[in-house]
Amino acid sequence: MIHRHVHRLRFTCAREDDARHGRVLFEDALRTASLGDESRLVLVRRLDLGRMPPGVSATEWSRRLEQAFRVARPKAVRFDAPPARDAPAVYFPSRHEPWLVLAQRIATHRACDEWFWPSALSGWHPTSDRAATLRHCVRVLSAQGGLPLTLQLAARLNALGALSLLLTALQPADLAGIEPMITLETPAAVAPPDSSPPFAALTSPDAACVASWGLQDIRTRWLAAVYLTRALDPRQLPFVVSLSPACVAALLAASTRDSGNPPAGQMPPPSPRFAMEQSSPVASPPDAGQPDRSFTRAGGLFFVLPLLARAGLPAYLASLPRSEAVALPWQVLRLVLLHARIADDDTLAVMLRDLPPSRTPLGRWLLAANRLALRLARLNLRQLTLRPALVALTPTHVDVFFRPSEADLRIRRAALDVDPGWLPWLGRAVAFHYNRED
Repeated sequence: MIHRHVHRLRFTCAREDDARHGRVLFEDALRTASLGDESRLVLVRRLDLGRMPPGVSATEWSRRLEQAFRVARPKAVRFDAPPARDAPAVYFPSRHEPWLVLAQRIATHRACDEWFWPSALSGWHPTSDRAATLRHCVRVLSAQGGLPLTLQLAARLNALGALSLLLTALQPADLAGIEPMITLETPAAVAPPDSSPPFAALTSPDAACVASWGLQDIRTRWLAAVYLTRALDPRQLPFVVSLSPACVAALLAASTRDSGNPPAGQMPPPSPRFAMEQSSPVASPPDAGQPDRSFTRAGGLFFVLPLLARAGLPAYLASLPRSEAVALPWQVLRLVLLHARIADDDTLAVMLRDLPPSRTPLGRWLLAANRLALRLARLNLRQLTLRPALVALTPTHVDVFFRPSEADLRIRRAALDVDPGWLPWLGRAVAFHYNRED
């Protein structure tokens, strides 16, 4: 889903009715204009559309907006570049990047006082204290991208030695949005050896927080997820973490050992095992400025998503336990790759290779998607999938980039390349771009 906002809109008109009518047309233009801002957050200081006759059509408003934005966009500089303070336009790699940077700056006593921050951080005020700001960042990031973004936030603060600042400010309500993603169930997954306890590096400030929270607190479970994912490649951060009770108890044991304040009756096994379900491939490294774009022969894989939606997959997922539902769509996509005979070393094949095995049959969804592809686009599933493209993955987005010449009218008529936007059942926002030049 594309988010576009105007901080201040100014019309100069002879009649008040013309201004009201112009506002309606401008709002429609904001929704329909092709601005090329699908994967970045672009902030423009001022955009002048020039003189517009009162009776001009909505299409003309959209065209004029596209022209003005096209002029401003080449002048946009990255938000942290030295010229950003005086630049007419700046960009962030994604819409969640401002909140990650805000937390980093506040934790290290740096200001966010450039002109673009009020627009980039809607709902935050510079007068907010540090604790309130860090909590607000957690709530916003959990709403934007769920568990993976909060893990990225923890990783960035930990790299600055400032994770304890967040932990001391955190309240259970701040993590309410991701609580279903951190469960105490034990799925069928391979656990690491008992000889490699995950909490050996628990710091004293973190330990003191855990000792005060206790075993059942969502903050304890979230911190366990933070420590368990520390050794992972950032592209493998999970959407759901399933913890065994022994794992959380081990975190509590480490905290009581390091803090010297053991709560009564909370003695865990000495060498716990833990299980973590990695349900989908995820994103670029936390400090990456722009998501890596990797070549794939299966760029049409995500055209299958609207077919699966029409086949009823989202409703079926709602009937499954969360730990199964979050992995199943990606397992179906992996099966599509196998059906299309995509090479094992292809980017998407590698990303989906380590998914856990499915507990439910997947063939019905492959068959349903193939039938719909034949009926709607006169293409079988293999023909639909085999399309060269670049793909970029972040914790919240899948962006697929095709050359303009690779647009297929059969796919366009079937509306399979219309941006699906945010898909809760996939855990990603999906967008297709026909602007690839390399």
